Amino acid sequence: MAAKTGTTDNFADNWTMGYTPHLAVGVWAGNSDNTPMQNVIGITGAGPIWQDVFQYANDKYKFPKDGFTPPSNVHQATVSAYTGLLPHLGESTITDWFIDGTVPTIQGIYTPPSIPKPPKNGKDGPNPGNGNNGNGTGNGN
Repeated sequence: MAAKTGTTDNFADNWTMGYTPHLAVGVWAGNSDNTPMQNVIGITGAGPIWQDVFQYANDKYKFPKDGFTPPSNVHQATVSAYTGLLPHLGESTITDWFIDGTVPTIQGIYTPPSIPKPPKNGKDGPNPGNGNNGNGTGNGN
């Protein structure tokens, strides 16, 4: 399946379009008076509606679950999950599809995540979840 979402610059409406070899579905979501929606973008507005319609149609009509046949000039490559460029050693990666000649050939800037160091004084640090404010009393005072 392939899908794409979109949102207008002023957030007045959004859409999701998607298809398989057997089905195409488009959903628009917005206010009829063109006022902006509050905190709604394509993936949270039209997207869930699109997914429900798509799932309903696939269940009802029992379309085959065959995949797409990629064009001869499209291939998969592994890239950095952070930058989408060539990964550094130890960097998280994803596999994506690229048109021949568009696979990244350079690495981006990557700084491995650091492991938090324990406090030097040996006491627990602040933790708002347990009432400990770091003073060792555990009562938040």
